[in-house]
Amino acid sequence: MNAPAPRRNARLLVGVDGGGSGCRARIEDAEGGVLGTGIAGPAAVRLGIDRSLAAVESACRAAAAEAGLHPAALAEMDAGVGLAGIGRKGVIGEIMARPHPFRSVIYVNDANIACIGAHGGRDGGIVILGTGSAGFAIV
Repeated sequence: MNAPAPRRNARLLVGVDGGGSGCRARIEDAEGGVLGTGIAGPAAVRLGIDRSLAAVESACRAAAAEAGLHPAALAEMDAGVGLAGIGRKGVIGEIMARPHPFRSVIYVNDANIACIGAHGGRDGGIVILGTGSAGFAIV
């Protein structure tokens, strides 16, 4: 991918889909232009929170590299991270207590982020069939 170089001081965002089969990250500028993508191993929290967060960071670093950015650039990005299994009892509190490499981060379940991505933030629904299964709609 030959992504355009981001403008100096441009607001960059990173979105992450962390599932049981793999983890994907995408860095975009404020206008929605894709600058870089990255992939890593599974990020479902059932595999352990340390492993899950390591996959998230690995995918984000790969996306930064593809965008021509230093990994430290993640510290200037706001992140939306969807993780499979985050709804398990006590998981969100434990994840929120962990350090992260971003300016800010919000964690949601992977079905939520998949639905937002599939429908560009508009109303819609999705069905996930893979390592796990889920149905989710936003209206």
